[in-house]
Amino acid sequence: MHIATHILHSFESPNLHLGESLSPLMIDRLVWGHRRIPLSHGRHHTGHAIPWPGAAALPVESHEERLVLQALAARGECMSLSAQPFTVWYRWAGRLRRYTPDFLTVFSRVP
Repeated sequence: MHIATHILHSFESPNLHLGESLSPLMIDRLVWGHRRIPLSHGRHHTGHAIPWPGAAALPVESHEERLVLQALAARGECMSLSAQPFTVWYRWAGRLRRYTPDFLTVFSRVP
């Protein structure tokens, strides 16, 4: 199974595929790494957090995101973290909308 299809399945339904309707939701497309965290300009607090010693720093948009990232990384089952991993465009109520999750987390087993 393609990873994008697997992720979409976990959001909505085990039988949902790209382009199939989930009344009234329609997945239009999914793009990996589309959204970049913008410069702050005083509206929010951006920065980076290192999940594990020796790991690459991940961008965060707020202190709360930093705390969530640290809490996820502290779990022994947490194998991988990715910030702003993909953007999903979908149609709902006749409008095109988009959603980018803060993190994609991979666990070795369900905690």
